[in-house]
Amino acid sequence: MSEKRVELDTEPKIIKALEDGVAKNLATPVGERILDTDTVSAATGFCSTLPIATSGLNIELAEQGVLVDETLAEGVSLLTNCSLFFGEMNGHIVLHGNPRSVRVLFNLNETTGNNPLMDSETLLVKAANSIKAGNEAMVTHGAWVINTGFPASEVIARNDDYKALILAKSNKKDAVGAAQVSVNLQLPLAKETADDIAAQVKYHYRNLTEAQIRDKCRGYGVEYETVKPTTRITVITVGADGVTPVPGVLWRIGELLTKAGKMAKEGVQGTGDEHGIVVLDTSITGETNLIGKKVGFPDNTTPIKIMSEVPQSIKIVMLPL
Repeated sequence: MSEKRVELDTEPKIIKALEDGVAKNLATPVGERILDTDTVSAATGFCSTLPIATSGLNIELAEQGVLVDETLAEGVSLLTNCSLFFGEMNGHIVLHGNPRSVRVLFNLNETTGNNPLMDSETLLVKAANSIKAGNEAMVTHGAWVINTGFPASEVIARNDDYKALILAKSNKKDAVGAAQVSVNLQLPLAKETADDIAAQVKYHYRNLTEAQIRDKCRGYGVEYETVKPTTRITVITVGADGVTPVPGVLWRIGELLTKAGKMAKEGVQGTGDEHGIVVLDTSITGETNLIGKKVGFPDNTTPIKIMSEVPQSIKIVMLPL
């Protein structure tokens, strides 16, 4: 088994690497410390400031999520209120309580009275604003029937709440942006510092074996992930004479069938070149299959046994149909 260093690709990974490195340095007697003082100073600073910035960003993001949900819910309610208001208002017109011209006060088509588009925050607020203005005009006129089942007051109150949420959501978006900038300014420098700690440790112990160097690096916060080694399988496909190459065969290493009894597709695969040769690097070990497919040829399934990191060269004869 081989190992490679875990990439520091998230804030938590970077913070942990720095904290472990600083802790190891503090636990080492002063005369035996191997890290540059500037590196330790920078790492110590980031151990304090980066978690604060990251936590601040996470809080802002969480609060933004709440505002987004609240705005969506309030928008649905406001849309319902507006639709109900327009419905009652049109009902009074149908029942001859008001003339069709009243619709113009609400920016509706005088003939059809169809609801306006309300499929965005801007259009929904615009429709609610028109209800407020139109209702005020009807009250001023004094002779028209005013909604009582779904009054304008309900729309106006909800619209005020909705607009307040939109504003709060916009402000929160700005706050999230500022918090993200704070993290972004620190993150590459913090990662560079964590990488520098690992490089300094690796250089200091450069005369040790690779395994020993990894152990030393682990003490300073470097983490490794285990990676399965690959084994190289070279497949040479030839015709009936055992010499003429058969190019274009698609070879795959793996099982022929899935556990459900269907044709399997998993496993490394590759297509033979003009010399009928393909090189496959696989992490599979033990008994498996080498499966070849080419139009005009019957499928070829050859059982093979793979020993980890022991390369094999296999010649396979394929006969056309």
